Amino acid sequence: MTSYKYYTMAIGRVKTDLITDSAITEAKLGVGTGSGTAITQWHVDNLTMNANQLSTQNSSDLILFPDTAQVGINTSNPGATLDVNGTLQAGSLKMDNTTLSTVGTNDNLVIDPNGSGKIEITQDILPDTNATVNLGSDALRFANVYTSDLHLRNEQGNWTIQEGSDDLYIINNKNGKKYKFNLTEV
Repeated sequence: MTSYKYYTMAIGRVKTDLITDSAITEAKLGVGTGSGTAITQWHVDNLTMNANQLSTQNSSDLILFPDTAQVGINTSNPGATLDVNGTLQAGSLKMDNTTLSTVGTNDNLVIDPNGSGKIEITQDILPDTNATVNLGSDALRFANVYTSDLHLRNEQGNWTIQEGSDDLYIINNKNGKKYKFNLTEV
């Protein structure tokens, strides 16, 4: 024998306590009110519209806040227009905690500020392993490198090229000796 479950639904003006909040969220289609004078909550299967937000049954999965034009995914308190608590993947781009990467193994990650904009770095740029990656390549080189002192170090040497007001110096960081370049004007 098949057993059926019936739910109460009201549209328009609703008497207080006629439909409880739990009855609304358990129903496949439910309408409810907190004040008794106007509908304040709609529930369609696993989607709830309550006051000025739209959310899934697990209220932290996806929440839309039209008043603030914010979307929260896995967060009920978004701090940005789109706030994702977890891994964000858009097309071939993946952002997870502190890592921005491509989804494909051999895909290039291109950062293009568009137009004449610049990429500004506020922290150190570091390779993940010592002496394993290059800045530029044999075929694709940077036009100019603007730096303060230039530090060079490998398994054999440890040197610093230092700029003076009229001279260039090279310092052996292993023994502390400093040498002046012999520059001839041409």
